Amino acid sequence: MNVTRLSSLSMAVTILGLIAVWILSGLVSGNVGPMTQKSDGEKETLPLMQRVRVRTIVAETPVTALTVSGQTKANRTVVVKAATAGQVAEVFVKKGQLVTTDQVIVRLKEEERPARLAEARALVHRREIEYEAAKALEQKAFASRVRLAEAGAALSTAKAQLAHVQVDLDRTRLYAPFSGIVESCPVTVGEFIPVGGTIATVVDFSRVVVGAEVTEKDVATITPGSEAEAVLSNGQRFSGTVSYISKVATQYIKTFPVEVSITNKAGTVRAGLTAELHLPRQRRSLHAIPPSALTFDRAGRVGIKAVIGSPPDIVTFFPIEVITSTHNGKLWIAGSELCLPPVIHLITVGQEFVTVGQLVKAIPETEADSDDGATL
Repeated sequence: MNVTRLSSLSMAVTILGLIAVWILSGLVSGNVGPMTQKSDGEKETLPLMQRVRVRTIVAETPVTALTVSGQTKANRTVVVKAATAGQVAEVFVKKGQLVTTDQVIVRLKEEERPARLAEARALVHRREIEYEAAKALEQKAFASRVRLAEAGAALSTAKAQLAHVQVDLDRTRLYAPFSGIVESCPVTVGEFIPVGGTIATVVDFSRVVVGAEVTEKDVATITPGSEAEAVLSNGQRFSGTVSYISKVATQYIKTFPVEVSITNKAGTVRAGLTAELHLPRQRRSLHAIPPSALTFDRAGRVGIKAVIGSPPDIVTFFPIEVITSTHNGKLWIAGSELCLPPVIHLITVGQEFVTVGQLVKAIPETEADSDDGATL
């Protein structure tokens, strides 16, 4: 009697366990669905697919910009140095003064140079007479051609000496190499200046260069001669041109120097200011997506999930690279390994609950927005 009761109880427990497993397996696998009537009167269970919300994104070719930090510097800076030694006779400029091209800024004492110049001129005159006399005698056969050659050599030497003295005299006047501002002029009257001594520093601020550095990944997207924008720390904005892109990376951080030249006729831009450069990238095919659509695959790559095929739709994963953001908060993206299709059906809701290769039911956003009863 007890054996019979135990057997009945064990059988009941087993049946209940099988029923529970059957119910749970249907809930987990999602295979529980509405019942449909076959033609022969039998019923079958159809699977209820996972729904996802999708947005159709069409590729565009927008104008995007690379933003990097830089610093302003003068277009040209020249340190004027003495090419001859002497005492300072006059200083015609002072620090901060505007100068024009070839304007005299400092004059050294001429000392004995005018006398040496007169002596050199007299010697040239004498050698010219000697040469003409030797030439006339050689033509009449009263002198050899050797004598004529010696006279010609002496004349050439005298002319060279005259030119040397003239240049040395001219070097007593030092000129501005271009129009600009005298940044410094440390000399004073009576001071002796040796050869190579610093006279003044002249800076050209008619144009200002904004220098920055870009990564090796971004340097290929910038084109020389393209228009760029520089925003100074005080909020001033200037349009400029990409005037230089280095072909050689820096030694340690492996970035490429880039320069943007901007006009500064008013002289309002100073050197050494922090600036933000907006460098235009080469136009390419990009897609604008909401940031919430970004996800990761099992390998940790950032990307997006989209559906392909026709119903039922198949989930696929595209690794992407974020290029920049738009004014309305969206992201411009491109394929990081392969080009994205011109049109993608992006999963915007439910991407975290589906796997690559899974069959899903894609609900367009316009339809999903009006379908309050949809389960996504």
